[in-house]
Formats: sequence, C-alpha cells, structure tokens
Amino acid sequence: MNEYQTIDSGGEKIAVRKNLRVPMRDGVELAADAYQGVDDKPRPALVALSPYGKELQALALTTPPQRRPSPMWDGCIEAGDIARIVKEDYVHVIGDLRGSGHSGGEHIGNYNAGGVSLGQDAYDFIEWVAEQPWCDGNVGMVGISYFGSMQVLAAAERPPSLKAIFVSGGHYDFYETTYHGGIMWFMPRAAREAAAATPAGRSPTASSPA
Repeated sequence: MNEYQTIDSGGEKIAVRKNLRVPMRDGVELAADAYQGVDDKPRPALVALSPYGKELQALALTTPPQRRPSPMWDGCIEAGDIARIVKEDYVHVIGDLRGSGHSGGEHIGNYNAGGVSLGQDAYDFIEWVAEQPWCDGNVGMVGISYFGSMQVLAAAERPPSLKAIFVSGGHYDFYETTYHGGIMWFMPRAAREAAAATPAGRSPTASSPA
C-alpha cells in the first residue's frame, strides 16, 4: 500500500497519506490527504470536499487546546472530526476542489469549477478513493456548509461506490444563495449585520446585492 507518515494527536497515532493526486476524467488532478489508523488494512472511506484548503481542516490534530473564545482559532472543523473518524475505523479523505489548494484546474468565483460540474469531479474523486488499496470499496461523505453542499452534488451523480452521505448543514440552490438577481453577492454577512443595526423604516444600502 502507499507510504504514509505517522502523527501523534492527543496520544493517538494517526497514519496520514499527504498530497495524493486524484485524476479527473479531463486530465486535471485534485489533491487529497487521507487519515487512518496505523494498521495498514482496507477500510471504508469518508470523503470531504471543498475549496477551503485541506490543510486547514487538520488544524485540530496539531493545535494545542485553546481557551474559548480563542483569539487564534474557534475549533471549527467543517470537514469532520478527523481523530473521531479514524477512531471509528474509517479513512478520512479530505480533498481540494479543482483550482483550489494544491489541486490543478480552474476555480472561478463561488461554485464554479471553470465550466466543469463539481458533481462530476466528486464522482471521479469518490470512484478513485474506492479503488485504492487502503479503501475496502465503500465510500461515504461527511462535512458541513460547503462540504455538505458537495455531498448533494455528488449524490446526484450516483457514483456506484457512494453508499451514504451525512448532510448536517449546507444548501442546494447555489444560484439563490450566491447570485442575487444574477449578480454575485460577496457580502451577505455584512448586509445582514447592517440591516440588523439600521433603525426600523430605513433600508441600508449595504443590504442591496447590486
């Protein structure tokens, strides 16, 4: 099986395969990290995909405990709890979508992979994972927010090896969420905060997507 390095996370040993190259049908390669127990055997895999950077999702494994609230990091792990997933005897595979992180290709704006369906890439990614010697052929998906949305897009493509998804948060209508009136809206949070701070009867200009 592929070589891996071992890290210590709170006294627990975790095997990590870094920067795996995952080929898409058009020749672009996506980057992924795979986390599992140190005994080198095939396991079911849980896949998490986003453009947010796979390295960020592993901070909890190496960052010292922080008080809450922390000025450094709030402890959020949108891809799922790697240590817990590994403890339950899964392989946790976290990938960078095309055009993000260490992956090839183009990522334009939000939910746009340079004309290639994100669901298509998810299909290819899942089927590649299923074929690896460290996976037993069964693949599920985890993660919240963008990671949850990717689960819906992947499931719609019906990859044969995808057995289950767990969408605990996310959205399915990317146009409605991101392109208000056909214009990409970069500041939904700022607009909500401005609206909440505006006296009744007045309309803040920040709330307009245009």
